[in-house]
Amino acid sequence: MRMLVFFDLPVITNADKKEYRHFRTYMIKDGYLMVQESVYSKLVTNYGACELELEKLKRNKPKSGLVQCLIVTENQFAGITYICGESPYRECNTTDRLVII
Repeated sequence: MRMLVFFDLPVITNADKKEYRHFRTYMIKDGYLMVQESVYSKLVTNYGACELELEKLKRNKPKSGLVQCLIVTENQFAGITYICGESPYRECNTTDRLVII
């Protein structure tokens, strides 16, 4: 499963910019990959892991702005149609499984 996080945060004041940097840095450190500007993706194993990630996002949410989360299956995520440009992460758009022994 994939969690897609969309956010639109104000960056007018210095305090707004600090909140933006804090939230974006948190997401990167927590394993989210940037799909495009203000859209991040994270691979999760099941709905239980999704619930935990949502709780962590809520604890680290900015004070203002809009943050949305969409949960999709791997097949749905791999079925993204690129109309213009291409994915910077080739390994993110596959349904192949990786097994390390």
